Amino acid sequence: MIPARRLVLATLFLVCPSLRAELNIKALHANPPIGQYTASANAKTLVYIPRDAKPNGGPLYRFDLASGKSRRLTSGFAYIKGEVYADPELSPDGRSVVFAIHSSAKGDHVAAAGPFARMELDTGKITVLDITRMWGGVEPVFGTHPHWSPDGRRILYNVDGTFAIGDADGKTKRELGALTDSSPADERPTFALGWLGNECILFRYDSGTAPARDHPPVNVLSLRSKSVRAYTGANAAAPEDCR
Repeated sequence: MIPARRLVLATLFLVCPSLRAELNIKALHANPPIGQYTASANAKTLVYIPRDAKPNGGPLYRFDLASGKSRRLTSGFAYIKGEVYADPELSPDGRSVVFAIHSSAKGDHVAAAGPFARMELDTGKITVLDITRMWGGVEPVFGTHPHWSPDGRRILYNVDGTFAIGDADGKTKRELGALTDSSPADERPTFALGWLGNECILFRYDSGTAPARDHPPVNVLSLRSKSVRAYTGANAAAPEDCR
């Protein structure tokens, strides 16, 4: 799946070599222009936030690549009046999208905090993932960059310098930050990048805000063995304990 990202141009050129046809390049002119987006695995649908959205996020739109038309997905509110949305990611089957809810209030992350939610694209139904409303006994939280597991059963997400996974319905949660520390004194910020298979997490030791040139090395956390190792070409193909 193509991850969510931020564009600097209104025109998106989508390259889809995974379709096993000749290289397919499409120039997409959406209205409103595409900002942060996620694309379905079959390259038929985009879900995006407009390029001119507020700093904390904006409304969600669906763009159909066949027709070239956009349709707004969100109206009203699911969590708090005036809410905006960020970091959308489509599920592996393309039927639903998970995203972060933020307050549109200006200020720090506390003022803009909010949970994650999931929308069913066929019905437009939004379900707030209850387990993501609170972290460490504090509500609400400021979460970012959710990622579906390849089997579509779990969601990985970042909160305040650490990360967790939960089931797709938002009923159970497993906090993972402690597994990345070699000792209690080694409590460094971590930022989850995504999944390697269904049982391993790719992450970095940083807060997720550093410029690309300053990114530290990527590591692999095995959920089965609870071990951490460096991410290299040798284990890039999802080793046995990650499947």
